[in-house]
Amino acid sequence: MQENFRVNNKYAFTLVEILVASGLLSLFILAAFSLYRSGSKNFIIGSWRAEEQKTIQTFASVLSKDLSQASSDLFSISSDGTCNSLLNTPIYINKKMYSKTNVPVFLNISENKWQCLLAFSASHPHIEASVFNAETIGSWSGVTIWGKNGKIRYQRTGAPETFSSEPTNIPASIVGYPGAPMLGAGQRFISNPDNNRTQTYDTSIEEIAVMSKGSDSDKPNSLEFIIKSIRREGGKKTESEITQNILVKLASQTATIGF
Repeated sequence: MQENFRVNNKYAFTLVEILVASGLLSLFILAAFSLYRSGSKNFIIGSWRAEEQKTIQTFASVLSKDLSQASSDLFSISSDGTCNSLLNTPIYINKKMYSKTNVPVFLNISENKWQCLLAFSASHPHIEASVFNAETIGSWSGVTIWGKNGKIRYQRTGAPETFSSEPTNIPASIVGYPGAPMLGAGQRFISNPDNNRTQTYDTSIEEIAVMSKGSDSDKPNSLEFIIKSIRREGGKKTESEITQNILVKLASQTATIGF
């Protein structure tokens, strides 16, 4: 029995054969589209991971360099070699993310408001004149780090007024930075313009935790930052996330305090 009809001496497909072929073609197109969609999604997630890691590593590199230069005090060295502390300038860390134990405490920075995360000073001592050397004027610059909408704002400045008021006022408990009577022309310290920067890192950070490391929790030898990032689509969280741990070494006897 013939499987095809002869029309005008030519073979033609039956309706059943056309429907079967159409169904198979539809399945093939659906499978190809699913593979494309899956591959496209994996590519987007992979690109986000790579970019997020790169941005946070850039931020971590700057943070590590500046924190290693953090100074717990503004010092003046007298002509007889005595070292005198004129002002305590500890590393201030937001207590909502700071732990002095091995259990991390996380602060959410995805909210639409600036939150101060850290504030610290980097300074060089003032050295009085002596029979061996001329007077050396000390220098100061301050660093503040802020979080908002998952992004990080990093600011280093030699101007106390900028340090204390941008992008918004620092918490009132942060008092360890010099003012006009101590800093400026004719004083023992001047503003240090070197390495001044204001940089906003376009990240997708959800939470940050900081833990002190070392035998003395008030004067740790290093700080461990735990940074959790979550990818968002249309303002909504996805299942894609990464966690990065950053260990930053501190100078000896550098004090930390929560605010």
